[in-house]
Amino acid sequence: MTRWYFKQIDKIDKVEVLRRLPLFSGLQEPELRLLANEMRLIEYKKGDFIYREGDPADCFYAIVSGRVKVFSQEEQREKIFAYLYEGDYFGELSLLTGEPHSVNVVVQNDALLLRLGKESFNQIIQRSPQVTIQISRVLSNRLKRKDREGERIKESKIISIYSVVPQAGKTSFAINLAGSLTLETRRKTIVIDFNGEGDTIHTLLKLEMKNNFDLKKVGSAEGEIVQKYVTTHPSGFHLLGLTLHEFKEGDERKITALLSHLAFSYDFILLDLPTRNDVLTQNILTQSDLIYLMTDAPREHLLQTKEVLDSSLQHKEIRDKIRIILNEKKPEHRASLLRKEEMLGEKINQVLPYTQTLQDYIQLKGIPFVIGSPTSHYSKMVRYMAREIGDVLVGLALGSGAALGLAHVGVLKVLEKEKIPIDVVAGTSMGAIVAAVWASGKKPDEMEKIAERFSSRARTFSLFADFNFLWTRGFFKGVKVSGFLKNLLGSRTFQDASFPLKVVAVDLNTREELILDKGLLFEAVRASMSIPGIVEPILRDGQTIVDGAVVSPVPIETLRRCGANKIIAVNVLPSPQAVLERRKRLEETEEKKMAAVLKKNFFIRSLYRLRKKLRRVFIPNIFDIMMQSMQTMEYEISEIACRNADVVIRPTTISASWFEFFEAKKFIRRGEEETLKHLPEIKQLVWGP
Repeated sequence: MTRWYFKQIDKIDKVEVLRRLPLFSGLQEPELRLLANEMRLIEYKKGDFIYREGDPADCFYAIVSGRVKVFSQEEQREKIFAYLYEGDYFGELSLLTGEPHSVNVVVQNDALLLRLGKESFNQIIQRSPQVTIQISRVLSNRLKRKDREGERIKESKIISIYSVVPQAGKTSFAINLAGSLTLETRRKTIVIDFNGEGDTIHTLLKLEMKNNFDLKKVGSAEGEIVQKYVTTHPSGFHLLGLTLHEFKEGDERKITALLSHLAFSYDFILLDLPTRNDVLTQNILTQSDLIYLMTDAPREHLLQTKEVLDSSLQHKEIRDKIRIILNEKKPEHRASLLRKEEMLGEKINQVLPYTQTLQDYIQLKGIPFVIGSPTSHYSKMVRYMAREIGDVLVGLALGSGAALGLAHVGVLKVLEKEKIPIDVVAGTSMGAIVAAVWASGKKPDEMEKIAERFSSRARTFSLFADFNFLWTRGFFKGVKVSGFLKNLLGSRTFQDASFPLKVVAVDLNTREELILDKGLLFEAVRASMSIPGIVEPILRDGQTIVDGAVVSPVPIETLRRCGANKIIAVNVLPSPQAVLERRKRLEETEEKKMAAVLKKNFFIRSLYRLRKKLRRVFIPNIFDIMMQSMQTMEYEISEIACRNADVVIRPTTISASWFEFFEAKKFIRRGEEETLKHLPEIKQLVWGP
């Protein structure tokens, strides 16, 4: 469709607008003029509701410029039906049926709409069969689309990358984010360069700029002409250099019109904004769906950024969309996040680690660093953000299960071998240990060797050789376990983790789930595995922190809250059927032993009977009773949670018990076997058919 830029509402030729809308393009001049006389041009601001569910049907709408979202509210959640762009229309279904509106329509960007009243709409329907046929076709397509579950709704996102700190790394980040979005989502991405004469990014990437697109041309150029100014980078994303001169009245509308037209063609529109804070910049930020506010680490720069945050609090439509990014430009910038967050007065959402060759690489090679060096820590962080924006984050939930949880290592071995991308991991209890060790940089093969050190019962029980004689809060103090974890994870923090990691625990005082994602890794893991009654809880800041399995044995919902919409869950807890099967096998084994012993001499038979009596006295012991009771409860909770996962791996080992850490190989092999069975399902989830 030929697209059109408007200057001022009162100067718009409605006949020309209608002629360019597909619905009315076949009408003759007299019909168009009659229709134009009946229709009204209405301007809406971002966030305005055009109508809500239950409102009476009184108008038909056609979009001249802007974006709108069509959705319904179901149990405090939005169900999105469509995003509509210029040339689209809506409201006809309720007019045709005479029923109240069944959806909400809200403006996503400042929009200009043509509105036609109910009576005029009915007259047009009666007088123009062509319009009637076209409406019927579109209506049919919308109903079909509504019935097709899982179909991706086209949604464009306008993302501003902004900083008031010069040289904070925003342009490098914009280039890398564009490359990563194109690579990870395979959707159309464009970067608009607002810096200087709009040629900064072209120069960095060694691209020849077609033409410089001046803001003055918005309002006189058509969409096809705009495309003459767009450059395509070899990695797939597009570039548009835009010159912003001194602010003039009407410039905000021109920017909104430009964004509206680009939203029609692109899935992601990245705006590399200049480091200034004026009316035009504020308007662009208002029209954005997401704002990355960048800063680096020096104190004066953090304070400058804080001023922007404080001023943005006056504009809720801006503040709610801000995500703070800290760019570590120098090695000495790597310090405690807590101090920086205290200075900003806000949470830092993402840290881009220091990368010495980043800027030089882009200038030398002319390609985004994330494409040339995909395994660097910086690239992984940018890739995570791109996948988050594209709603393709893959989350891995590793559940509790004591020794049974060693199967997680086998799961990781297969995922790494098959290069399955995992963006965020959440772990509970034993799952937290495995996740934290993996996040610290150790490979699954290394983890297997560590587990094999506990090849005997004596070595396993040595971890719990700090018996608590007072039994006030648990049978074991957990000092030995803490020492082991500290030796294993060292002084690594969540900030050092190679991917976003969430460790799940519980505050017994409030029965509240705790998501631990700051501070030392070993301390968080120790808290998550404080099995109630067995290992002493962690007492901290008035909290009594215990094993996360009490409320979230397989932390799927934690991943959902992190933005992961593709979730692989690992539940090692045995089902009631598996427990019965294990008991049956043990009884069969016991019967065979008894038959063999009866053939032996009197001394051996007597010794066997004595051992059997002693076993009945001490097994099941209090630890067995507590752990099996907990795992029975956890299994029921975990199975409910697993309904919300896309793929569930259940590497249960029927012939094993929760304390058999000395059987590491058996559990790890079981994890590998079960993951291989689900591999086709996992690949389809991650990469599609």
